[in-house]
Amino acid sequence: MIKTYTKSSLALEYFPEYVHRPRTAVQHLMRWINMNPELCTRLYATDPGFRCRRTLTFRQVLLIKEYLGEP
Repeated sequence: MIKTYTKSSLALEYFPEYVHRPRTAVQHLMRWINMNPELCTRLYATDPGFRCRRTLTFRQVLLIKEYLGEP
């Protein structure tokens, strides 16, 4: 099911080993996102302030899961 997430909650789904260090999980998720230029372009098209936001919209979560796969 796709829903809105905080960046840390989505990052922890991809990197559950960092459950006690959610900031590290977010850094890893953002690194994966930044390594995919097409995904970056599409995410920034949904919200130019994407990098600074703590929450992800339904559309952003859908894009991330489309490009990175299900966690």
